[in-house]
Amino acid sequence: MRGTTCVTADWIFGSSSDTDTVCNAAAGAHVNAIPQYCAAHPSTYQGLLKLLV
Repeated sequence: MRGTTCVTADWIFGSSSDTDTVCNAAAGAHVNAIPQYCAAHPSTYQGLLKLLV
């Protein structure tokens, strides 16, 4: 596989006052964090995972 392969872990998400502070959220606003895992040189398994997710 060539190029960067990323998988967004949308089954894992969260938010906290720390996330809101780091992102400088306005009063009353809320920031969610959804991790994304990327491999610059993905293995065959990582490429397969990308196709399945």
